[in-house]
Amino acid sequence: METEVLVIGSGPAGITAAGFAAARGKKVILLEKNRELGRKLLLTGKGRCNLTNATDVQNHVANMPGGGRFLFGALNRFSPFDLMAWMEAQGVPCKLERGQRVFPVADDAKVVRDALVDFLMENGVQVMTGCRVRDCQKTEQMFSVKCQGERAFQGQKLILATGGCSYPATGSTGSGYRWAEAFGHTIEPPAAGLVPLITSERWLTPASGLLLKNVSMKIEDRKGKSIFQELGEVELTSYGLNGAMALSASLLLDAEEEYQLFLDLKPGLDQGQLDLRVQRDFSRYSNKVLASAFKDLLPSKLIEPFVSFITIPPDKLVNQITRNERLQIVEKMKKIPLTVVGKRPLQEAIITAGGVKTREIDPKTMESRIVPGLFFAGELMDIHGFTGGFNLQAAFSTGYVAGNSC
Repeated sequence: METEVLVIGSGPAGITAAGFAAARGKKVILLEKNRELGRKLLLTGKGRCNLTNATDVQNHVANMPGGGRFLFGALNRFSPFDLMAWMEAQGVPCKLERGQRVFPVADDAKVVRDALVDFLMENGVQVMTGCRVRDCQKTEQMFSVKCQGERAFQGQKLILATGGCSYPATGSTGSGYRWAEAFGHTIEPPAAGLVPLITSERWLTPASGLLLKNVSMKIEDRKGKSIFQELGEVELTSYGLNGAMALSASLLLDAEEEYQLFLDLKPGLDQGQLDLRVQRDFSRYSNKVLASAFKDLLPSKLIEPFVSFITIPPDKLVNQITRNERLQIVEKMKKIPLTVVGKRPLQEAIITAGGVKTREIDPKTMESRIVPGLFFAGELMDIHGFTGGFNLQAAFSTGYVAGNSC
């Protein structure tokens, strides 16, 4: 089957690229190995789909430690505000949440996925699902793509939007790296991006599943140099830390190195202010055991582990707590030390760091500098950012540029 543009992959980058290429009058075929489109998109934002971040291009680039400067042109051509306007036009009203995060009003990623599929249909894109690509080649002026089951396609242009290799059950198996390499491109070795952190301490295990909000996290390397510092959310787990801050921090950490992490449970209060607050609570619960005195200060699930951490008998009466013990409590509430000893495996990562080297791609068009007519979009390239909608925006922006350029 012959067409003008072949697109492999139906994530947000692939769908955007295919739809906009078709909107420009091109005959487009989209190939997807799964039986449904956009499976990984349905998992984003815990199923709510954090579409983008309502911030300017400069800040967006600053939040993309991998390939941020490469994306400058694409983000200017299809900015977060362009994406929001486009979503509204597709029947997906958006809303703004903490940290300028943008979500669909419906709080449902399926609404976004369905709108993208409608966009494909409206523009006449021919969608071929269950099409597992085995081989990609360029023969003279055409690209030849062979799928399992003897199905074969030819296109004047080829857009690779196959994603990385995180969440392989959704179809992101890393096959695109192999094809890009066969075309002569260099691959930065894939690594886990936005992945939970493993800590050596286990005293927080009883609080596993607890989401701490409005806490501060600081991470230092062995020399005491600050690597990461942020205020936000962190989830306690049996193996360490998950949640937005832990995921973002993971992009900056070497999996083979150890780091010192500090949690401040009350970043809005300095030590003196927190001490006064603790004194008030201790006065209120003076005849109670120590564990009872924390019920207004800490989540109930955290009280028992915290008391074990401060090494004061939990059944000791509050009116028996010495001044030094109270100051120790305050100090530890402001600075809980944890040792980061690794990261969870790539299969558990939200995104993949690494991919096709961006220096081999024209940032103005997303076209290969090595093979004319070959384009890239999305996570297959060596681009990655922090949590907050930055990675999805990069997928939409690069898909928009690739689709319009081809």
